Amino acid sequence: MKLKQELKVRGLTVSGTKNDLIERLKNFHEQNGVKLHFIFNEDLIV
Repeated sequence: MKLKQELKVRGLTVSGTKNDLIERLKNFHEQNGVKLHFIFNEDLIV
């Protein structure tokens, strides 16, 4: 899935820089006890 799609699925804001989006998603998952592994071409491995 694309980074912005992952944010939308979780009800998170999709505006900002790529680094902002990654941090937003990481923070969401840290708060919910889930770890993510990122590939920085906007594709994610969960």
